[in-house]
Amino acid sequence: MDGRKLILKIGLDIDKTLDQTKTRTRIYNYKDLIERFIVYKSASGTGLHFELYLRRPVTIGESFKIRENLGDDPIRLMFSKADFYRGWDFDILFTYKKINGEWKRRTFIEEVLIQ
Repeated sequence: MDGRKLILKIGLDIDKTLDQTKTRTRIYNYKDLIERFIVYKSASGTGLHFELYLRRPVTIGESFKIRENLGDDPIRLMFSKADFYRGWDFDILFTYKKINGEWKRRTFIEEVLIQ
């Protein structure tokens, strides 16, 4: 697969142990690249999902580095890279998750426009 393909959206899965404020600060450090982001509480309720919408396209290879720098779940990142090299979808954030036999949906928190 070609890691030079361009994309305009990056997903982050932030574990409950990482401070949300720290993630937001890291995102603002990329303000020249990130135009806006949407925050969701994960379906499990223990983490956060960030959908980052970019001002300009980046390569998939660059997106992996950005995700790592912003604190994306390292196991998710590892699976994403493997999925990419298999030719599969590689930046997936689940909207639903089955917990104790019941389907739960992630919850919208906010959308933030970076000036």
